[in-house]
Amino acid sequence: MNEVKRIRWHDEPETSIVASIGCVGTLDPHAFKLFKPEHDGADWLLTSELPGQDAWRLYCDGPEGLKKAAEGWLEEFAASLGASFPETAKEGE
Repeated sequence: MNEVKRIRWHDEPETSIVASIGCVGTLDPHAFKLFKPEHDGADWLLTSELPGQDAWRLYCDGPEGLKKAAEGWLEEFAASLGASFPETAKEGE
């Protein structure tokens, strides 16, 4: 089964300290930011802009683990509103 991704990630310019921004569904305002390590040996940083999660931060040694964490944060946010994602959802639904 394909892993469903509900967040669209957009790479930022190389000169930016933000590596990528994550937008939810068809909405354009970003809900997540991935920050590049500040120096060699430092971790990547994920931040959330979702209501109630605006102070959430997570550090990891690479962006892929943080993108998976963002999917979990989004699911937790949706659940707090009484919504849920079907387990059998297909990409684009």
